[in-house]
Amino acid sequence: MTRRPTVVLLYLLVIRLLITAMSGATFAYGFPPDAPALKPGSSTQADEPPYKISATPAADFKQSPQTGYTRKHWEAIFARLCLGYSTHLSAGKARTTYPGQPSSKPEQDSREGAARIMPMIGAWLHDPHRPSRIEYAGQVLDLEDLMRQSLLSGTNPQHADYWEAMKDYSSQLVEVADIALFVWMTKDRIFNRLSKDQQQQIINWLAQVDGKKVYENNWFLFPAIAQTVRKLLGYPYPAAELEANLREIDNFYAGDGWFRDGNEMATFEYYNAWEIHFHTLLWVWMDGASNPTRRDAYTKYSRAFLHHFPYFFGAHGGYPAFGRSLTYRFGVLAPMLLARRMGISPLDAGLTRRLANGDLKFFIERGVIDENHVLTEGFSGASVRPLETYSGTGSPYWATRAFMAFLLPPDDEFWTGREGKLPIEIADFSRPIPATGFCLIGDRATGQVQILSAVTSHSLNARQNYQAKYGKFAYSSHFPFNVLPVDDSYAFDSMLGLTEDGRSFGHRGMSDFGESGTGFIFERFTEETKGGEHRINTAVIAKGDALVRLHRVTPHSGVAIKAHEGTYPLALNGKLTKTSGDDWVYAQSDAGAVFIRALFGFDETGQFEGFKGRTDLNMAWENSAQASVRTRTQRSEKFEVASLTLARPRPFSTAWARSLVSAIKPENGGWTISFSDGEQAWVSLEDEPAQRSIALNGVTASGKIRMLRVTRGGAIIGGCGVQKVVRSQSREVIYESATPGLLMIELGRAEYRYTLSSAAMVARPNGQSVSARALQVDGSWRDCTAEIERRGKQIALSEVVVNQHSKQQGLSLAQFIIGGRKIGRQ
Repeated sequence: MTRRPTVVLLYLLVIRLLITAMSGATFAYGFPPDAPALKPGSSTQADEPPYKISATPAADFKQSPQTGYTRKHWEAIFARLCLGYSTHLSAGKARTTYPGQPSSKPEQDSREGAARIMPMIGAWLHDPHRPSRIEYAGQVLDLEDLMRQSLLSGTNPQHADYWEAMKDYSSQLVEVADIALFVWMTKDRIFNRLSKDQQQQIINWLAQVDGKKVYENNWFLFPAIAQTVRKLLGYPYPAAELEANLREIDNFYAGDGWFRDGNEMATFEYYNAWEIHFHTLLWVWMDGASNPTRRDAYTKYSRAFLHHFPYFFGAHGGYPAFGRSLTYRFGVLAPMLLARRMGISPLDAGLTRRLANGDLKFFIERGVIDENHVLTEGFSGASVRPLETYSGTGSPYWATRAFMAFLLPPDDEFWTGREGKLPIEIADFSRPIPATGFCLIGDRATGQVQILSAVTSHSLNARQNYQAKYGKFAYSSHFPFNVLPVDDSYAFDSMLGLTEDGRSFGHRGMSDFGESGTGFIFERFTEETKGGEHRINTAVIAKGDALVRLHRVTPHSGVAIKAHEGTYPLALNGKLTKTSGDDWVYAQSDAGAVFIRALFGFDETGQFEGFKGRTDLNMAWENSAQASVRTRTQRSEKFEVASLTLARPRPFSTAWARSLVSAIKPENGGWTISFSDGEQAWVSLEDEPAQRSIALNGVTASGKIRMLRVTRGGAIIGGCGVQKVVRSQSREVIYESATPGLLMIELGRAEYRYTLSSAAMVARPNGQSVSARALQVDGSWRDCTAEIERRGKQIALSEVVVNQHSKQQGLSLAQFIIGGRKIGRQ
């Protein structure tokens, strides 16, 4: 008799565990079935003790060898942000009073602060068994109660906290998506337990999106999410308008997992992560079954994006900052975590954990949460220099979308498994993303990642400093760029700056044309000075983590100009060392070191100094400067210049850096570059490359070649615009294509690796059986031997094989291994 209560308790516990386990199951294209409706009441767990969250969780370097972070760290940061949110709420709980620099429309800041944290709290409450009441730093918060009050106050036109009526282009059209998402994620805990009148009040506010004009970019997704939620809750919605909104987003897709942020400009930025993929995946989760074609397309696009995503991150966890709205910080993690929860991510749990832990830790260690538990404005620390005028005190809370991690059940391998390694921690890489004009350069020894940017640009908007945010040739994970202008001129860090008088400088704005290849970009653009617009053709070729920059400058008719070229900025902290020679400048501080050498055309070295004497222009560092080279005399006729720049987060030998390029000269209508390790490269700066043949290191290539590079001995060959590659001595054809394209060939003894953009005839290693494997977005290799055509010493990677494979994977470049039989991950 005395054992019966124990048996009953054990029985109930088993039932509870089974329910929890079932709620954690993963379903492709969606989430577990909804839980049963909960009983009415002020809180679903008001009678239970609060869930205590430690402010100082212990690091676990066994499970997370790179970061030490565990689920407890995520909970601590979550609770800290919730506490800061709750202590800065208005009486009606629907507006915030965060400190900081207001936006150009201060009335929107308090609404943003309340709305933008909702997805984070919604992800926590989505699991019906997760505690609503949490205790942190001696404070107890009831999240359901807080959010219920916020929804009811914010959507009540008679309340002082009302979120206001929506108008064309009003900021509520942005926040409506977060609010609608929260309603959907927590419907069984909050919305379904409200009265009919209260439910209708919320729906009426969400319905104001209908018929409103939005900016023709990512904004189309905001009303689409609100309309989708209303549809799924059983309320009227404009089906034709919802379809039109999603169709606009469909039209923005450019390839390789990237959307343009609008139709008129080739604008690529991190909005692709924290906004576009985030919301398209939310639509897949909520209503993808209504349109399987679009569902499958969005899924493929997200998988292609995530295929490249890990290569953006430096070993310290951060990514190269560029573009606008950088205050959203670790919000870039949201689509990766959402894709994992939906069972569609190509990334394994260990890599996903490493990316998420590393990026979150990167920002937390840089003080992005202040002593009042409030997310600061800016990117690193609390600097407001990179802010746009539309950014206010509530804006940074889009970063909390990273806490979609709480949609993953506690037993998911993301939480329980071992942290993996980033690509940058495994090997050097040079990874083009042709659809965007990016090429990602990674250096394992230093942990630095650089983005070479050929076509990403934005309309010139001096109020938002878009020229600096989009216009640099390269952006670094370790060397943040200068963002502020001086007298309407932007600094020439990682840029060629043209000037007539040494006081006013041009800067790249929008590109006319750009393309990227392996370790390479080319672009055509203009720079404007007081005398007019000057045309520039630029090529950047990466040698390891060093960058060789080649420029052809065509001055505006009759205008004489000088050219200045600069390194990345370097923080002026700790001990500063500066050295220079006849054609080079080097500087180092506690933040690392920068170097520049004049290779051709530049005949004067500049000083290591702030732009126009100003050191307070950087987006993250309090004070910084850059090294530069320049032309001594003004020129009014077409001229060419070249430099080598190098930046590393630790000191390096100037003798070694000076020796990287052993020779550079004009040849065959372009430039031939010889490197100290024996590699040779040829680059054209023509507007349109002519048909020609180029011979380098025992290899002859032909086509409308923009760039060709060949290592000593000819084992690795890369190129843009290449149609045919032949071994010069044996005349063996190792690649031939009907159309010019991007190409990387690695010739091993047992197998050849081809990365290419079009169908081609390719060679196979002598003596090897005919076989072919194709790289999938998840890193596995698919045997495609049966699909290839055998032609003696060559095989045909036909249009069907190459283009169909690329289409299926959503990638511009297809990678194949020819020869050998081993199938599986490599």
